[in-house]
Amino acid sequence: MPSSIVTLELSSCNELVSAQQQMYELTVSSISIRTDIDETGSSPGKAPIISGGCKSLSFRIAASENSSDPPIQFTNVITAQIQSSSNKLILRQWKRGACWWNCNTNNNRLISNITRGATFLSGETEQTEEDSTTLLMAKAEVEGYRVANLAFRDEDVYIAQVLYFSHDELHPAALNIASDKDGDIASNTTDDGFIEPWAILSYFEHGTCTPRNSVSTTSCINEIRLKDDLSFSMQLETPTTNTNDSPECTMCSYYPTTMIKTRHEFGFDEPHPRHGRVPADECLGYVKMILRDVVFPLQRYFFLTQRTDIDRFDLASLSCLHRVQCGDNASAMEPKAFQYLDMVSLCNHALDGLSSSSKYNENRTRVILEMLKQCVTTLQNEWIDLESIDSLPPVLCHMDLQPQNLAFRHEAISTQLNANHEADSCKVAAVMDWEEACYADPRFELILICRKVLTNREQAEMVWQLFSEQVQVWKQEIMRRNHGHEIGWNAGPLEPWLKLECVHSLCTLVIQLLDSVGGGRSPWETKTDLLEKINRERQRLVIMGWAFCDVK
Repeated sequence: MPSSIVTLELSSCNELVSAQQQMYELTVSSISIRTDIDETGSSPGKAPIISGGCKSLSFRIAASENSSDPPIQFTNVITAQIQSSSNKLILRQWKRGACWWNCNTNNNRLISNITRGATFLSGETEQTEEDSTTLLMAKAEVEGYRVANLAFRDEDVYIAQVLYFSHDELHPAALNIASDKDGDIASNTTDDGFIEPWAILSYFEHGTCTPRNSVSTTSCINEIRLKDDLSFSMQLETPTTNTNDSPECTMCSYYPTTMIKTRHEFGFDEPHPRHGRVPADECLGYVKMILRDVVFPLQRYFFLTQRTDIDRFDLASLSCLHRVQCGDNASAMEPKAFQYLDMVSLCNHALDGLSSSSKYNENRTRVILEMLKQCVTTLQNEWIDLESIDSLPPVLCHMDLQPQNLAFRHEAISTQLNANHEADSCKVAAVMDWEEACYADPRFELILICRKVLTNREQAEMVWQLFSEQVQVWKQEIMRRNHGHEIGWNAGPLEPWLKLECVHSLCTLVIQLLDSVGGGRSPWETKTDLLEKINRERQRLVIMGWAFCDVK
């Protein structure tokens, strides 16, 4: 049976701001589907096109050998999502794969024995390594959305639905974007034939307070009937402006619009020129909110769901989020969640790669790298020397819960707020941007919150205590289910994780200093700025008792 072509006619296509990817907000005026009669002999599943100056988007979807269920099911779902969000969708295209889990580099040679989601082929060129890292990023983000939707299905927080992902197909679909100005087509296929991954996501309606994680398709099913040739066409009604569909709440933009560009963080002033950070006197309240609305509900799903249930429903998704060790025996190894010592090992291998750099013999560089090697050894020894290292159930980690990746609402109408922000009544309405998603020890999520959102050790200890208490609540619940059988769940101390994040940060900064990002995130800082940041991280380790980091 031939594949089918879905066409979305667009009334607008607006590019959105994104650090290393491309995103478009699409407004859809009609949707149609027809049989793909491919007379050219090209592979099916190939042609999503934004054409005619952003007038339409078309792409192929596979049809079942025995029925037309896949096209009609897909059309029902996407039509329901369009109609529930003022006819809007999000088109996301991945261009880079740099993330926290790979020290913000696309240079796989630095971290080749540990990676997130899949193994790399031997003999890869620098370009194919970058392509592979980008694909790993895309798959991890897509599966992050999918797993998060399962975890939040009973929560009052919106998670976008992945309506279509290019690399779900056996033959990934290429994306071609036509210029508004002259209609030229720009392909997302690289010179070596790599098709950059892309996806269509549901749209979060910022003017609504009602999460739509499970949009009903009932209203569409009776309208959509495929003809014998698999054709269908439907004109959508013009969307109406929806500023607030709930009288009990209003959307809140306070946190994203009040972030500051410089904060005093763990002893030193730190610049944040891009998005900024939550002010120091408000960040603790902000963190308590995201723990309540995002982190604890997400982690509870994994702590309290039986392992066999997670395997049955989520194993395909989790395979893109696992830590995988590469090498000769990689294919025989079972993927596992990222743990503390995995990140220590990643830093160690990054440093081994940097030691072969042509700049290694520069005196300042050599001193920093030798210090970092001692840091890695000490991290490992101190972790092993702890009297009790309790493992915790792995969870889905978001890893970037800053205000620019969330939407917020108030349990009050705007006239009651009198233009004043009330932190206690503010809630998270949506969680977006899952490109850092990983299946890992839950303390990874907590340590990035402590270091990247909070500003000092006192705040961090308070939040770590809240997490520790929550772990005990989940522990008691599981013990009741297991008739009192003891389980060893304890969060343990904060300091080993603070040291780990300092070392990880130092590795990332040194990679940037030596221009070894391999197509990853280029720093905004000058070399002098990078050296100053390295010095501040080094001094934080000295404060925590590592006198050997007091180098000149």
